[in-house]
Amino acid sequence: MKTSTKVKLLGLVISTGVAAYYSRHQLLYKLQQTKERSTELKDNLTAVIEKTEDVSANLKRLMHDVDKYSPILDELADEISEFQFLIKPHLDKLEKEHS
Repeated sequence: MKTSTKVKLLGLVISTGVAAYYSRHQLLYKLQQTKERSTELKDNLTAVIEKTEDVSANLKRLMHDVDKYSPILDELADEISEFQFLIKPHLDKLEKEHS
C-alpha cells in the first residue's frame, strides 16, 4: 500500500473516530438535559398535585363554613332589612325637614 493511501486511510479513521466521539458526547449531553428536564417536570407535577390537594381541603373547609354561618348571615340580612324598614319613616321625615 502506498504511503499516501495509508495517510488518507489514517486521516479517515481519525476523523471518523473524532466524529463518533463528538456524536457520543452530544448524545450524552442531550440525555443529561432530558434527565434534568424530566426531573424538573416530575417535581413540578408533584407540586401541582400537592397544591391541588391544599385547594381541595380549603374548599371543603370553606363549604363547611358557608353551611355553618349561612343561617347567621340570613338572620343578619333579615335584621338589616327590618332596621331599614323601621328607620325609613325617620329618614323621610329628616329629608322632608331639610328640603
